[in-house]
Amino acid sequence: MRFTLTPFLAAWLITAAGVTHAGLSSVATIPKAGGKVIFELYDDPATLPECTGRNDMGAIARMETGGKVTPYGTGCWSAGSDGFITLKIKSLDDGAVRTSRVHNSEFKAPPSAPSGGKVNSASGFTPWEFSKGVTNRGTPVCALSAADNMKSGARNISIKALGNREQLNITLYDTRWSYKANSKHMATLDFDDQKPLQLDAYGDGQVLDSDLPVAATAIFLSLLREKKTLRISPPGGEVVTVGLTGISEPLRSFVDCARGLKKR
Repeated sequence: MRFTLTPFLAAWLITAAGVTHAGLSSVATIPKAGGKVIFELYDDPATLPECTGRNDMGAIARMETGGKVTPYGTGCWSAGSDGFITLKIKSLDDGAVRTSRVHNSEFKAPPSAPSGGKVNSASGFTPWEFSKGVTNRGTPVCALSAADNMKSGARNISIKALGNREQLNITLYDTRWSYKANSKHMATLDFDDQKPLQLDAYGDGQVLDSDLPVAATAIFLSLLREKKTLRISPPGGEVVTVGLTGISEPLRSFVDCARGLKKR
């Protein structure tokens, strides 16, 4: 099944797994009616089609309301000679690209990246975390996620149950990728057990997204608990290897949350 919530899922990866500091250069928090807008500027090249400038770099926007931070959109930024930063941000809700201009004095250096943090395997991914929330359109989401704080970029993996879908969704995010929008691919999933599962996947910029067949859900969740390693082979890319040590408690919370969605 083709995914329909890619923009939100991409931002979910960025927030649910814990923000990686790789490539993050500066942050601005701008007051807005009812809350704040948080703009993050990255040193990585922008992949949004609307960002055509030779110096356009990646940007992320979030909304803070009542102390809660939620994704708003992703896009690009460029610096002008007048001292203003121009941001083009594609909304995760309606897909519209909106432009904002913020003076560079508003941007500050990001908090120092955590050092000596725990990882779930030699691959460098952080421990799995459970989280839940709702999309901008009100769809409840339960998620398992982990982030890899690479020196050359950022990548994340998220496994999600959504209130309006039967299938579990698996999404990979990697700042080094640049897939054509809505491009179709094949990906392989396995638990280092010589029993690979072929999945239809869809790419969009830095995101690769796939739905797990309903018939495979039970065995997939069981293997997450029993095995030590999850591997996903994206098209034309290196194998993404994520350790499963310590996933038991987050997995239990995820399953309980997913069951709750079915009762709504």
